[in-house]
Amino acid sequence: MSLNEQFQKVSEQVRNWKTKPSDNENLALYSLFKQATTGDVNIGNLHVMSTVRTIQSISSISLLVTMSLQEQFDKAAEDIKKLKTRPSDADLLEIYAYFKQATVGDADPAGKPGIFDLKGKAKYESWASKKGVSQEDAMNAYIAKAKTLVDSIGLQ
Repeated sequence: MSLNEQFQKVSEQVRNWKTKPSDNENLALYSLFKQATTGDVNIGNLHVMSTVRTIQSISSISLLVTMSLQEQFDKAAEDIKKLKTRPSDADLLEIYAYFKQATVGDADPAGKPGIFDLKGKAKYESWASKKGVSQEDAMNAYIAKAKTLVDSIGLQ
């Protein structure tokens, strides 16, 4: 395959990414694209092959880490089930609250447990404390908390 064909193939792969690249990734890709197609401002034509390899590297890395938010959330939920040891009650309440906020939304006051259900009441109050947090923000917070727990406790 010619150098130009390789470049076109990689460019097409970048265009077909499932998720939108970050601003920094977009800037890096744009810079590499411009150097490969029009040359460096100060040097003249940049060696296109090195640019193609760089774009391929960015493409490979990004494809590995560009899971959708829902996929990341689902993976985090699975990881929580596989922790080596039980997290603290405070950590469990926080992870529960973000999970419920992400999957159900705001806690319904009608579902508040009775005064003798201490465990249910603690869970409800933790969830209710997340009132108004968007589904996306709750998912991101859940993923971040799960990562912290996995990093500190480890997986089975």
